[in-house]
Amino acid sequence: MSQSVKLADFLDFWLETAVKRTVRYNTYAAYKGYADNHVKRLLGAKELFELKTEELQRFVYELAGEGSGRALSAKTVRLIVSMLSGCLQSAVSYGRISVNPCLRLRLPKVTDGGVKAFTRALANTPCIPALCKRQASPR
Repeated sequence: MSQSVKLADFLDFWLETAVKRTVRYNTYAAYKGYADNHVKRLLGAKELFELKTEELQRFVYELAGEGSGRALSAKTVRLIVSMLSGCLQSAVSYGRISVNPCLRLRLPKVTDGGVKAFTRALANTPCIPALCKRQASPR
């Protein structure tokens, strides 16, 4: 690789050399999808040394849909940033950049719907006891 490397090129290199051989196929496919559909589309033309935390923070806000209405879930945004951070940490290891600009990003919080307990009224509805009997019976 030459001294001046675009993010898109390094991302492809990283996916093929570091990721493809070390993770399950579905993980690799998910990373490739995140790279092609989000990272390369919005940041791929940038040189590695041009990437700054401020720009990556705007990228996170854009993925989260701030200002556009087309939002990815907080969990998906975190997965994309995790993948990108892994790639950029490899760039640090290879001496392409001195610091990983993803390290200080503020990420959206993942909100969990929480566990919902059955109410007494719901537990006594006709379908719930029948469902429990069906699951408890041997097959």
